[in-house]
Amino acid sequence: MRKIKMMAISIILISINLLYNPKVYSEELEKVKVYYQPIISRAPFIIAYEEGYFKEEGLDLELLKFRNSSEAMIMLLQGSIDVLPGAVTAGSFNAVKEGRNLKIVYQLLTHVKGNKYLGFYIKTSLKPNADIKAVIKTLKGKKIGVDSMGTAFHFEIENILKKYRLPLSDVELVVTPISTLTAALASGAINAAILFEPLASIAQAEIQLFPLYYKDEVNDIPLGACLWYGPNLIEKRPETGIKFMRAFLKGIRQYNQGKTKRNIEILNKYIGLEEELLNKINWPVFASSENNINFEALEIYQDWLIEKRYLNERLDINTLIDMSFLEKAKIN
Repeated sequence: MRKIKMMAISIILISINLLYNPKVYSEELEKVKVYYQPIISRAPFIIAYEEGYFKEEGLDLELLKFRNSSEAMIMLLQGSIDVLPGAVTAGSFNAVKEGRNLKIVYQLLTHVKGNKYLGFYIKTSLKPNADIKAVIKTLKGKKIGVDSMGTAFHFEIENILKKYRLPLSDVELVVTPISTLTAALASGAINAAILFEPLASIAQAEIQLFPLYYKDEVNDIPLGACLWYGPNLIEKRPETGIKFMRAFLKGIRQYNQGKTKRNIEILNKYIGLEEELLNKINWPVFASSENNINFEALEIYQDWLIEKRYLNERLDINTLIDMSFLEKAKIN
């Protein structure tokens, strides 16, 4: 009888604990696999993960690394991962054209005037106050690093050269992995490249570089990376896609508080940058919840892909995008 009473008391205490502690879950968390890179533009994911926002939605995030985003895209299409933060490429256009269930659900980076997270950096002996056109001319006969041919970076490099009237035939594009861009600039293997933080600050500390920043001298329509959902969330588990988006938006909301002690602490832990550098570098800008996808940039990029024969025919841009997850996941 005593044992029965003790069991009854235990059940009552557990019930009370569940009632007044909503973060205590009686069911297993649902696994969501995400491609992860330890870079600052992935900060909202890292913050949401560390602060338990995904767990609050009943999700168990598994952060997975691959050699590059192209490999991760293949895994996304195969269903081996669920979410991919990454660039728009010719491959993604072709996959959608072939009927693969792949969608942009959010544009990760919002480029605003004055933000210096991303820029085109030129190795030159000219002074920082030199005329931009004179600096661009120094690239004649030189090599420019690009992550891969046909990518958004390749597209934007050509836009920059075109804007300052340097013929493409006057430079050589060299495929250079993003992780080796700084070393390639230092050694002289390349003379210019698009860099993002913290690579830009690290490179500038070692090499004399002339920067051209987006929304200032470069152009007004940079593509930026996007958040991609694959068939697992689009077809099989759309409710999970909404939950993921809601937790992600909470991460953005905390990230947008700026370089707080807590945000610095989290990024230091996951990205491995010291507090001094995290406070110094320019952080990217994220839209909190509105539709910030740059349709114009996607259309212009597609025109370029067709011109360069990376695509054979046009695709309706709307078939590439699904805003329903964002609309259903909006937070107060």
